[in-house]
This record gives sequence, C-alpha cells and structure tokens, in this order.
Amino acid sequence: MPLNDRDCAYRYSLARDDEKSARNLAREGGPSDIAAFHFHQAVEKTLKGAIAEKGGDIPRIHDLERLFKTVERSGFEFKPGDFDSVAPIQSYYSDLRYPRGERLGQQDLERIIIAYETLGFLRESGELSG
Repeated sequence: MPLNDRDCAYRYSLARDDEKSARNLAREGGPSDIAAFHFHQAVEKTLKGAIAEKGGDIPRIHDLERLFKTVERSGFEFKPGDFDSVAPIQSYYSDLRYPRGERLGQQDLERIIIAYETLGFLRESGELSG
C-alpha cells in the first residue's frame, strides 16, 4: 500500500527526513534559517502523524502550539515543559516562511536546536512516545 498523508508512519518518516536535513545543515554550516525551517517541519510532521495515528482530521495549519494542543486533546500525554519547548521553534516560523528582514543567525539556530532536543515527545524514530 502506498504511503499517504493520512498514514502516521508516512508522517513520522517525513519528520525523520526533516530532522536529518536540519542536523546536516547545522553540522555543515549551512544556512541557519533553512536548518531551522527543517526543525520546525520535523516537529510539525510528528504532531500531525500523532493526529493521524489517533484517526483525527489533520488540520492544514503550521502553528506548532495549536497542533500540540490538538494532539494533547486526542489523548497523548506530554512531559512537563514540552509545550514550552515548542514555543521557541514556533516563534521563528513566520520569518522562515515569509522572509522579511535579516536572516536567522547561528545563535537563533542554536536556540531552536536546544528547544528541539528538549522535546520529550520526540523519539529518534520521529514518533510520539505515550
């Protein structure tokens, strides 16, 4: 059966690919804003995978905080602080998607990486725990 956007395994696979891309760009000194965008996409696709896993309708939004709350309402349990770690990643999204002004710098990317790595619900496989 071909993978599709309603398949949680497909969403988790895409999330893992985005994380790999982000880490490669960060490690190789690639553009910080592009790496940050991929970290955002990894979280977004993981959250949407969890919604698909629970059989919910996947909203066509990019707001991590709203997606987080949707996943939480579907029954996944998060660790304290997970929601707070989503906020720094989300805070850059508008500038990443609709550039206006200066590009993200290395310090901004480091802040996003720290937030990404503290998200307790992300496993290496890209799936939610719980």
